[in-house]
Amino acid sequence: MTNDNTPNFNHVQYGQPTQKWAYHYSNGDVLCYSCRFDMEDGSKQVLPYSLIENDGIKTWRWQKLPSPHPLFNLYSLVQYPERTVLIVEGEKSAEAAQKLFPHCVATTSIGGAMGAAKSDWSILAGRSVIIWPDNDAAGQKYANDVATILYGIGVPSIKIVTTDQFPPKWDLADEVPSGIDIYIAFENTNLFDIKLQIEPPKPLRRPLPKSTPFPVDALGETLGGAVHAIVDMVRCPEAIAAQSVIAAASLVVQGHADIVLPIGDGSVSPCSLYLMTIASSGERKSAADKRALKPVNEREHFLEQQRKSKMLEYTNASEIYEADRKKILSPSKSESNFNHTKDVLEGIGAPPKAPLDSQLTVPEPTFEALCKLFVNGQPSLGLFSDEGGQFVGGFSMSSEQKLKTAAGLSGLWDGSPIKRTRVVDGTSLLYGRRLAVHLLIQPEAATKMLSDNALMDQGILSRLLIAAPEPKAGTRFHSAILPSTYSILENYTRRLTAILQRPFLLAPDTQNELTPRQLHLSQESKKMWFQFADHVESQLGKGGSLSPITGLANKLPEHAARIAGVLSLIENINCSEVSPQMMQNGIQLVNFYANEALRLWGNSCIGNDIRMAEVLLEWLNSKWHHDLVSLPDIYQAGPNSIRVKNDASIAAKVLQAHGWLEPVMGGAVVNGVFRKDVWRVVRMAITEPDIEQFETPIPYEHSVALASLAALAGNVCENKIEDIQSPIIKDIANDDIEFDLIDWDFA
Repeated sequence: MTNDNTPNFNHVQYGQPTQKWAYHYSNGDVLCYSCRFDMEDGSKQVLPYSLIENDGIKTWRWQKLPSPHPLFNLYSLVQYPERTVLIVEGEKSAEAAQKLFPHCVATTSIGGAMGAAKSDWSILAGRSVIIWPDNDAAGQKYANDVATILYGIGVPSIKIVTTDQFPPKWDLADEVPSGIDIYIAFENTNLFDIKLQIEPPKPLRRPLPKSTPFPVDALGETLGGAVHAIVDMVRCPEAIAAQSVIAAASLVVQGHADIVLPIGDGSVSPCSLYLMTIASSGERKSAADKRALKPVNEREHFLEQQRKSKMLEYTNASEIYEADRKKILSPSKSESNFNHTKDVLEGIGAPPKAPLDSQLTVPEPTFEALCKLFVNGQPSLGLFSDEGGQFVGGFSMSSEQKLKTAAGLSGLWDGSPIKRTRVVDGTSLLYGRRLAVHLLIQPEAATKMLSDNALMDQGILSRLLIAAPEPKAGTRFHSAILPSTYSILENYTRRLTAILQRPFLLAPDTQNELTPRQLHLSQESKKMWFQFADHVESQLGKGGSLSPITGLANKLPEHAARIAGVLSLIENINCSEVSPQMMQNGIQLVNFYANEALRLWGNSCIGNDIRMAEVLLEWLNSKWHHDLVSLPDIYQAGPNSIRVKNDASIAAKVLQAHGWLEPVMGGAVVNGVFRKDVWRVVRMAITEPDIEQFETPIPYEHSVALASLAALAGNVCENKIEDIQSPIIKDIANDDIEFDLIDWDFA
């Protein structure tokens, strides 16, 4: 390597510098100069003159060194590690400071105020530092910038000199004003407090506002009473009990009647409801669901006993039938005659039919298994799971199966026949099947499902009615169960059992093909339905209150009619039409679900950058035990999902924007290697969200997972939902049917 170590300071434009200051390696060798040129007009130019290597040859050039740049007076910083470091702005001030305070080591960054972020300050880690800023706004900013960098690399003591008593723009290179003792001024410092300089970290996802109370009374006397009784007995949130009760009601009545929507020539929809209840472990989801499904479970047990008693009869009849058929098909050759054999076979009739499977609910089937059950099972089933995460995380919702499962479930919700073509089973077309769904699911699993763009595009999410109540853990203190609770639940059980015992209307010559009767809306109910449908439509345009949940909102009128049908049939299974009161209740319940959807979903899917940032933050808190982290650390040793430089950079920048990572300007040494892109990890004690709307504290993991649902909208950090109001019917009088406007105000 050839070196030209004789610098020529003559600049082609500015001539010889007025002053020059050398910057050294830690061993004392010069690597660049900062040169000042005083212009004739009184202005100045400060240019770097550096020893640059090119093709193995080092030459002096008027250009900057690659960052990070060394500090001024670096050799002394290395020689005197025990001395306090005095940082000023500019080399001229640094030279003056060194003469005034020889017990310190004075230094600055090349480029003055603009060079702080591009300098290597790592040599100061662990040392005591005093910063003397110029007495102007730029000087104060430089002091704060440097102090923030030093805090990030672990400088234990950072003080900033107070310069208020000095003239404007004064610095240490100027003459000390009369009457001021420079050494007393040196002692007049403020300890740098990072908390005053940096805002606390912001959550990546904003906390959820409080859910509106579930309108239990809108469920009617039988179902609403059961909800209150289950809450009294189980001590669960009302919405959990309500979801379980209305899901059971839908399962019980869906096989008996379809609801006729008052559009065109009458569109017929099943009274099937798909529900999802989001709650953490310990909220007594299973206990509430078990109590709500008691009549269903008892009926299922009865059907199983019947099936077992009929199996012997079926087996015997089947064997006799097969024996007769074999005998007919195996005559002596002299008696063989096609027409005669055909007549004899027709004479023995169809083969005996096996008794139907007794299952009324299935917890986590594949869609194929569900279809197979519909072939030989009950025509009205419920996909009910108190561990909905097993369904969401199971085979049915795997990447290969979820679209088929979602499409199949959507078709059943619509009342479409099931079409199956299989190599083993052949082709089948199943008409008259009904399915109700209720998934009780933890927030984390719900987040996975509700943020799945494929499911959203397919449409299954718009068929779900979701509730995510605040938890009651910590408030469920013991109290005696009300005497009326038992009688109310007995009345509920008797009502649902009576409907379960009622035979279905079936297609001729079938065991399990439903032909439900049609349930119409009354004239007043039709008016209400049309007005509600028009109101929903008016809110679907750009900027409308329902535009964030267009998929669900388009189905709100149908959801309202279905719910009204379920409520009507529970109160009177023989009813011929939906009354205005039941239609009002259906709309009120649908408004609750619309509010929940707005609260949880927001107005679009959360960006992948936030997801990557969440993964990185979890890794930093659980796996990375250093105060500093560099970009290579993240993409080389970090989470697998962001082990690409671009992804790691995006995730880090998101955390930086939210205050979880503080940039170390100029870079720093991390794990023994100098890195350019370095951040200090902000480790804060994670506490429960301080949200006034919540009446009781929320466990952190619950609030974060639920908040992630809200942030599916991309309403991250700065955005906030306020003043969520529910649109309810105010009055029904003659032809005057009035609604409150839906007012979801996204601040």
